[in-house]
Amino acid sequence: MAQSVVMGGSERRLGILMLLGSGFCFSTAGVLIRLLESAGIWQVVFYRAASFGLAILVAIVIQKRVETGRVFLEIGRFGVVGSAGLAIGIVFVVWAQFHTTIANVVFILGALPFLSALLARIFLKEEVRGLTWLAMVSALVGIGVMVYGGLEAGRLLGNVLAIISIAGFAVLTIALRRGRTGDTRPIFVLGALGAVIIGLFVDANILLNARDLGLCVLMGAGSMGIGFTLFNQGARSVRAGEMWILSNVEIVLGPFLVWLFIAEVPLLTTFIGGAIVITAILGQAVMTARSPDAT
Repeated sequence: MAQSVVMGGSERRLGILMLLGSGFCFSTAGVLIRLLESAGIWQVVFYRAASFGLAILVAIVIQKRVETGRVFLEIGRFGVVGSAGLAIGIVFVVWAQFHTTIANVVFILGALPFLSALLARIFLKEEVRGLTWLAMVSALVGIGVMVYGGLEAGRLLGNVLAIISIAGFAVLTIALRRGRTGDTRPIFVLGALGAVIIGLFVDANILLNARDLGLCVLMGAGSMGIGFTLFNQGARSVRAGEMWILSNVEIVLGPFLVWLFIAEVPLLTTFIGGAIVITAILGQAVMTARSPDAT
């Protein structure tokens, strides 16, 4: 009995470290994209998605080997829908980062769990209980403050693109929940492939200097590839309330790293709106940790 408790505690601690690591990986993407010299939007989309998809595919092949084809066939129609949502998210989040501050994008992405819950209520008829509705409305208010600030500063386009990106990621989340897929990694590979095709369709010029190419690959295989891998593994060993907090480390680290290394200072409305979103996330996390049935 004691041994099983220790093992459970060890798994939970490992899960916490994995989620913190995934948040750190995700948070580095903003710095890397600001360090680019000459790469354009569609070149970044192409190489970032290609390296991400390839990294996940290599991991699948190493683990599944001859069964690789089978795991791709098992994703079903909901997996295909999820892949399309992921492709949209990948494309639009990069597009947004070129038209507004990293802080704006990161704070807007922080509202993803609330949008996913709302879509689950609409399409999956899942019940949304208690104060979760208040958390949703609060996050929406926070995004509204940031969008308003972007309108005054000429950054409206970037904020709108970020909102479209979280819509894509929310579709991915709902598709995964509806399909009850076993191994979700093929969905990430197909989503990355979709983003690669979009990038090539819009701009077939994929020539980059070595520095920018390396940064794009680091964003895809490192920030996204390692980040998603750590998140998928860590999420299995922690409580839902803890996962809400730990998986959103990016919201704090992302803007901080860009400010520290690039000196990109967000607008005051970004800080205000971001604080509202973070408060909503922390409130939801606390409620879930105390009583999972209350949310």
